Amino acid sequence: LGARFAGKAMEPFIVTVEPSLKDVHLNSHPGQEFNYVLSGSLMLTVGENTLVLTPGDSIYFDASTPHGMRADGNEPATFLAVITA
Repeated sequence: LGARFAGKAMEPFIVTVEPSLKDVHLNSHPGQEFNYVLSGSLMLTVGENTLVLTPGDSIYFDASTPHGMRADGNEPATFLAVITA
């Protein structure tokens, strides 16, 4: 979403994840991350904590903590993700 902004300190994305019966794949990266759920239900694991977020819910966390997400239920989940460098 911010590809043309020079010198940016954040990367904004609209992300859609599909439902899956598989385990959540955890990843980590430098910086901080903010997620705001737009539609669907999002199962999010950050470190040892697992949450289910629904439209209007948000979370802000240290992105170096292992984290991963998937849609919860049978419908895709869409969220705004903003990641700092």
